[in-house]
Amino acid sequence: MSNQVIPIQQGGVAPLATLGAMPAFMQQAAAQSSMGTFGDGFSGGRRVQLKGGQINFLAEDGKPMGAVQDANGTVIFPQYVNNARIIIVGIAPHDNTTYRTYYATQYKEGESLPPDCWSADGVHPSPKSFAPQSHDCASCPKNVTGTSSTGKGKACGSRKKLAVVFADDPAMRVFSMDLSGTALFGKSAREAEGYFTLSEYAKRLKQGGAIWEGVVTEVCFSEGANIGVRFRAIGYATQDQFTRVMAMKTEADTIKALEVDFPERKLDDGNAPAAATYQADPKAAMLANPVFQTTLAHLREWANHPSVTPEMVRAEAAKYNVTL
Repeated sequence: MSNQVIPIQQGGVAPLATLGAMPAFMQQAAAQSSMGTFGDGFSGGRRVQLKGGQINFLAEDGKPMGAVQDANGTVIFPQYVNNARIIIVGIAPHDNTTYRTYYATQYKEGESLPPDCWSADGVHPSPKSFAPQSHDCASCPKNVTGTSSTGKGKACGSRKKLAVVFADDPAMRVFSMDLSGTALFGKSAREAEGYFTLSEYAKRLKQGGAIWEGVVTEVCFSEGANIGVRFRAIGYATQDQFTRVMAMKTEADTIKALEVDFPERKLDDGNAPAAATYQADPKAAMLANPVFQTTLAHLREWANHPSVTPEMVRAEAAKYNVTL
């Protein structure tokens, strides 16, 4: 199978605006794209490690696949690189939802503990969560801007998974790629050069009449090691590549790559914790009061902030003749 990329334009990489018409062999399958509505607004297997400004393709045992060679002895998978060429097979969760993870303590090098609280659908904590923080994600106090360790973002992070293949791999083995919110949303500082966050990338592809299953995409740390990866269109995949990618969507490896799941966390004595049910604190009970949808609606975001105490909420509510 030839892996020759169909160029965007002769002579090199071009912005998405010059991607040109999608090849006819892709057009009829466009409705099957996993892009869905993602970008309109707003799981141990092989995986792509994105860490410290470097990209590594890891095998099932967690070791780099750099030793894998083709028939000519050429190393197929690059390791410890800033950028790599991929084709996106699928995304999870679908459309504009994200899965969510919350860690009560900062990550320490070498640790592999599952999150304290997590949600596969971004709506409710998983029953397997070690320490659920709320009965739903929308009203969770950790889902408030300013609660992260930096004081800027949210303590509970939004994430998505991609199933991808390395564009230069003749065997087209599927890998899981886990993306943080910084890679998913917002604006890239290098959009003029064709580098986008994933949601913006999906939007631009749609505007150009393309789907990412048919595009060879460069994934890279174009803005430095501490910023999420960015995505840039290189060119269209070949018909053979595209046909294979579309067939992979329902295969077991792809489903596994997109699975959002974490092992049940154990206590230090090795026993599973007692049933982890959420116990609402006084302020959470207040926020569940229907008056926060009507009379006190304008106070809801303020009241959600962790620095705001129940007493402060009661005092403010009293100004509007509401007793909590």
